Amino acid sequence: MALDFYDFLTHEKLIIFDGGTGTRLIELGLEPGSGNNLANPELVQQVHKEYLEIGSQVITTNTLTANRIYFQSQSEEKLNQLRKINEVGARLAKDLARNDAFVVGDLGPTGQLLEPYGTFTEEEFYKAYLEQARTLAECEVDGFLIETVYDLREALIAVQACKDAAPIPILVTFSFHTVDKGGRTVMGNSVNDIVKALVANGVTAFGANCGSLAPEEVAEIIKMMRVLTTHPLIAQPNAGKPVEKNGTNVYDLSPEEFHIGMEKCFDNGASILGGCCGTTFRHIEQLKKFRDQKFRC
Repeated sequence: MALDFYDFLTHEKLIIFDGGTGTRLIELGLEPGSGNNLANPELVQQVHKEYLEIGSQVITTNTLTANRIYFQSQSEEKLNQLRKINEVGARLAKDLARNDAFVVGDLGPTGQLLEPYGTFTEEEFYKAYLEQARTLAECEVDGFLIETVYDLREALIAVQACKDAAPIPILVTFSFHTVDKGGRTVMGNSVNDIVKALVANGVTAFGANCGSLAPEEVAEIIKMMRVLTTHPLIAQPNAGKPVEKNGTNVYDLSPEEFHIGMEKCFDNGASILGGCCGTTFRHIEQLKKFRDQKFRC
């Protein structure tokens, strides 16, 4: 797009991101994951296309957790295909977006813990994130999205790796476990500590995604953040809290119900709206309608 991505993020009153990729891949009969970039590229592109057609202005590469540390726990085959999975994931999104939407390179958690709680060092985390970020940057993504993180230490390592990989906007969304005690992740990081650290480290936009909270509760996290910063804030919650059905967690908030909570997120200060687990293009379509009504686009 002709407009600079940083200017777009910092000046638009309401930006519509995409929703869950894995959720829609499951609907299409697949196991979710970045391996589909190679095994089922046409269906990954179908998901991107659906979001673009209903009005998403930013779409996300299907590369969540496509980092060396996470893949080490998966399979040797996926580890050997790591670079290609990221390259193809970026290309599938970029080829569709062209000049009509922005593309953010998706980086997720490693799935492991740093010392002393786990066995990995900060240097090992940094190298894994830098490797993925460099690959995505070489494929000319417009920005980095570090999402579904719950450990502030890990998030800041990923931020530094992205900064070292390319001078493009960095967005970060944390998964929150509770709104109590100042809003906390499962690692005990508070909204206050997270906001201060991300601002100090030059992150362009940040907020909340996934986690254990319903959209209305994410709105409370956004409210806490807005008191602390003027940065663009992001709300990408799940389609409600998980409900166990036949041994599987499902997210059954309807698009219309999802929209109610997302409107609260906007009212509380989020200028970037999207979705995570359980959301599809049907949920994001409601956000686009809300934007059109709000600003007469």
